[in-house]
Amino acid sequence: MNKIIEKEIMRAPEQYLWIHRRFKTRPLGEASLYI
Repeated sequence: MNKIIEKEIMRAPEQYLWIHRRFKTRPLGEASLYI
């Protein structure tokens, strides 16, 4: 499965959601996942 996804990303990497922030909020006191 990962190889299929990787192959498709390599075809058009600019279309992949590299900066998609899936986890937008964190509990109070928890560090951000996106540094």
